Amino acid sequence: MLWHRLNEVGRLYRNTLGVQFPQDMKELLEAVQIRHDFVHRNGRTAEGKELSLTVEQVKELIKIVEKLVEEIELQQKKLIEKVKGSQNTPNDGSDLGGNTVNLELPPEPDKL
Repeated sequence: MLWHRLNEVGRLYRNTLGVQFPQDMKELLEAVQIRHDFVHRNGRTAEGKELSLTVEQVKELIKIVEKLVEEIELQQKKLIEKVKGSQNTPNDGSDLGGNTVNLELPPEPDKL
């Protein structure tokens, strides 16, 4: 798994954790590309143009990432509350003794 492939990571989070990534991740995807150019092209684009970052750009990216983390954590908290609330339901007669929770996954986005 390559964690910088956000569309793949988004599907993984959705399918395993029930967490939906934001629809608009344009700025974060652009930052991943810039990171790629710094790491794999010695700070140049595929066309050879030298890249530079300002402190303000880095601070703005930190805010974007923090917002993503906050959104993920909020969804996780809601899912945990749903699980805790469902543990108080009576046994449904299944072999599992009522210890299961039916959590619906968020709808799959059209495109990340």
